[in-house]
Amino acid sequence: MQVDAVVLSGGTLKGWEGPKGFLKLGDKSMVEMVIKALKEAPSVRNIVVVVPFSDISKWEKRFGTQVVYSDGDLLSNLEVGLKMLKESDLVLIVSGDIPLITAEAVEDFLFRCSQVPADGYYPIISKEWVQRKFPQTKRTYATLREGTFTGGNFILVRPQVILSNWSWVKKFYEGRKSPFQQASFLGLSVILGFLTKTLTIRKAEERLSKLIGANLKAVITPYPEIGTDVDKEEDIQLMEEILGGGSV
Repeated sequence: MQVDAVVLSGGTLKGWEGPKGFLKLGDKSMVEMVIKALKEAPSVRNIVVVVPFSDISKWEKRFGTQVVYSDGDLLSNLEVGLKMLKESDLVLIVSGDIPLITAEAVEDFLFRCSQVPADGYYPIISKEWVQRKFPQTKRTYATLREGTFTGGNFILVRPQVILSNWSWVKKFYEGRKSPFQQASFLGLSVILGFLTKTLTIRKAEERLSKLIGANLKAVITPYPEIGTDVDKEEDIQLMEEILGGGSV
């Protein structure tokens, strides 16, 4: 499977004045670590990085990728990035604040996606795998019939699936930190299944696919690096400890 990629480098972090993705851990910024992993992944072709700075040529030279300027919120930046690749078959949307990501994790996710035909794929990671590799991290989890999972910071999708469902995507994104709120978008049966912990992955997939009008799949990945982002000030020290300790 060959895909293109959009990296979103913006976002805010309490205690940090600049865009979150440009926070340095060691001698590299988080977004540079993400770009490096994507470049080393054989299945990734073109990479577009969305930056909140207008001096595009400077950043293209630094990153060695195509760069596009957008100084809006995450969804505005996503829209700009996707429009640059709207002719692509599948685009991997990647958050710029997952510094632990590796080419191996990227390739594994794309391979798993290639085994099931769909219009969009979202990675989920078992709580057991997260705690086994990064026990000191704190994540938001949802318990389904198959187990307890956290979401990743990737989405592999056909661009038009998102661009043609923009208002719904916005609502879903705004509830991203609340599994219950996300479940509520999918209807009463999903809410009841979520509350009783009997909701299955397949049921959630089917409901979401029906609402969007596209075939969507959740992909279980054993790589917690995909879901380990920097959301809080304390996450910075944690990442420095993990990276400095050679845990990646």
